[in-house]
Amino acid sequence: MALHSGLFLQPIMADSSSSSDSSSSSSSGSSEETFIRKPTRICDSPLAYADEGALPQPIDTLPYKFKISSYEYSPDTTISVMIYGGTFKGFFVRAFSKATKKPIGSWERSPELLGNNVCKAAMPAIRGQRDAVKMNWIAPQQGYGKLFFKISVAKDSCCYWPDIVIED
Repeated sequence: MALHSGLFLQPIMADSSSSSDSSSSSSSGSSEETFIRKPTRICDSPLAYADEGALPQPIDTLPYKFKISSYEYSPDTTISVMIYGGTFKGFFVRAFSKATKKPIGSWERSPELLGNNVCKAAMPAIRGQRDAVKMNWIAPQQGYGKLFFKISVAKDSCCYWPDIVIED
């Protein structure tokens, strides 16, 4: 199993003086600039909005482990994915086709797991601390191939590890 990290947040500059709203009556003359971390797309940056002030952490500080039952799929295959190794409160997991680099499949729902059809992702149904989570990915009805997974894990309001790529 190989782990990679890819930060999916990009700093953008918010400039309050660039507003095109001509009905604004406030004209203080000062241009206040702030740097904001904003996701490029919500499905690509699921934990960017998790907690204000939370900072992405480098992969070499990752305390969690991942167990994936297989990286190959065929119709009706179910693959189990487990996150464990420390307390965490949030996660966002997606399976990608190695051939197309696009998210595929769906996730089995459970009382503690939501499947997001728009992003083809698994995430917690109830936000709260946990030591481990196991989820089942369900292959599409057609096709065969190899997978890789992207997993983001939020420890708490301080730290998270975004876009960890796990592949065989």
